[in-house]
Amino acid sequence: MRQQCGSRPDSGRETHGAAIFVYWQRTELIIYLDTTGGEPLSKRGYRITPGTAPLQETLAAGCVLASGWDANSPFVVPMCGSGTPAIEAALLALNRAPGSFKSHFGFMAIKGYRITIPGERAGASVRQRFGASPEQIWKDMVATARDQERREGLPPILATDIDPETLESARLNAIAAGVSEHITFAACDFEATQLPPPPGVIFLNPPYGQRLASGVAVESTAETDAESAADEPASGEALEPLYRRIGDFFKRQAVGYTGCVLTGNLELSRRIGLRSSRRIPFFNGPIECRMLVFDLFEGTLKEAKKGNNPEQEASCTPLP
Repeated sequence: MRQQCGSRPDSGRETHGAAIFVYWQRTELIIYLDTTGGEPLSKRGYRITPGTAPLQETLAAGCVLASGWDANSPFVVPMCGSGTPAIEAALLALNRAPGSFKSHFGFMAIKGYRITIPGERAGASVRQRFGASPEQIWKDMVATARDQERREGLPPILATDIDPETLESARLNAIAAGVSEHITFAACDFEATQLPPPPGVIFLNPPYGQRLASGVAVESTAETDAESAADEPASGEALEPLYRRIGDFFKRQAVGYTGCVLTGNLELSRRIGLRSSRRIPFFNGPIECRMLVFDLFEGTLKEAKKGNNPEQEASCTPLP
């Protein structure tokens, strides 16, 4: 290209439009359009105060879905950090299309976006049959998605964090996502979280005691309840009391709930002291994680299956 044009092509720093990607290796050439724009679809566009290394929006959404939550019962997020899991739960409960509040996508900059296309396809929508611009069709799709949103009977969604500043960041992110009125925020230690009546789902993403390859910590210290990272993450040994407290919190206060813990440290997860019913693999960046799912019931597993639950602490089969 330098020989033919005198210079190397430069796409510049502008990311507003659609980008052309060229992959060229020996005799193989692949060219495609990135019609999303500068931000990948995995970034919903609502996180204005992300904190340090928060859960990616799509990872949080995947955890909510994998938890088996019915979007009708309570969803509780202690150690909420920047609020991503609670926000994704609210979006799911609302049946709101992810990214539907984004004002711009790369395809909107493609030539012809605002030009009416003659209608030809039988069985398509009225505008597609009789002619409409891609812009008009897109706006119709967004309007249809908005009409399908749920507006009544939403479940309780609770987000708590021990750090008031972190909690305020989560609230601002929820405002940007348009779901703040559907989430109750409270500043407290995770064990002090006031749970609504069960059943429901509790989701925690405690520290792992590891760093990303870039040197950025993955999570907070043991003393800080937060989804995001601190500069110096605690070691696995220092985090053991925190994981034990999570087990105590589940056993003493979460009877009737489903407890979910996303962790990249399976050795630490044993300190919870309960046997999980499922271990669902996820990747948090380069770290292979498991979301441990605990069915929290009264009495022993045998009694729970028989429906004979005496009044005692919640329990799963203890780990050996």
